[in-house]
Amino acid sequence: MRLRVGLHTGLHEGDVITNKTTGGLQYTGHALALAKAVADSGQGDMTLLSQAALDAWMHEQAASTDREQEPLMLHMGCYTFTKAPDLEPCTVYWVSDCVGSL
Repeated sequence: MRLRVGLHTGLHEGDVITNKTTGGLQYTGHALALAKAVADSGQGDMTLLSQAALDAWMHEQAASTDREQEPLMLHMGCYTFTKAPDLEPCTVYWVSDCVGSL
């Protein structure tokens, strides 16, 4: 099985609600739509980040002392999501654990 993963950060008010049946959290709105669009822009076996997710990760890394093995980030370009025209264009990055997996 080959999975595609799309990551985005930046929840807006109302993007997380409590499911009345299960009591669990449910993500909706802009953040979910953008994460899905980022994932849909890749192929199987890819992990893709939005610019906001990369910025958040880099901010966390700046404060971290654990830099043993950082992943390789490849700039994939600025995407306009034709299946979700209400979303703004987004810069997308491919995350690879090492050069050998490309």
